[in-house]
Amino acid sequence: MIRGGTHLLKLMILVTVLSVLIYPAPTAMACDCDPPDTATEAMEVATAVFRGTVLKIHKNQTMSDGERYEKVLFSVSESWKGMEDSQAIIYTDSSSSCTFGFQEGNEYLLYPYLRDGVMYIMDCGRSSDISLAEEDLKELGKGKEPTNIVDLEDRNFGFKRFESALKWVVGIVFGVAVLVMIGIKRSKN
Repeated sequence: MIRGGTHLLKLMILVTVLSVLIYPAPTAMACDCDPPDTATEAMEVATAVFRGTVLKIHKNQTMSDGERYEKVLFSVSESWKGMEDSQAIIYTDSSSSCTFGFQEGNEYLLYPYLRDGVMYIMDCGRSSDISLAEEDLKELGKGKEPTNIVDLEDRNFGFKRFESALKWVVGIVFGVAVLVMIGIKRSKN
């Protein structure tokens, strides 16, 4: 009995080893890039450079390329390049190793670039939490306050849902009104 158990154990170990060799676990790819060495170099290649606080994050937004993204709304407090609005929307890929991990309420120094008509950022550059950006802030010097006050939250983070719900309500009210009118017409006949 013990002898048969030993053969079974050896067979299980052999099957496990072969399974690992034949079907290895997928490898996790690190975000492979060569970030600029200085804030000045990063600013040259970025579409915009600004300091902002995350107001809202919408996860799993699908873009025109079919990929999934996080859509992040920022309150902009200071700008060095390409940002005159008081709020900005930045996208980050939500399905790769280069995803930039934003947190609501946190402040960041960002170097986004334009991609498919939207501001985009990935964890492959000098963008960082403001607590880690002291060297860049010193190099950049004093930025400018936003001059164009905007409210992107209503247009992009809430109003669309309200607008969609409003369409449903109007459609239902219209449908009920038509049914009532048909019922009134039939009752007269």
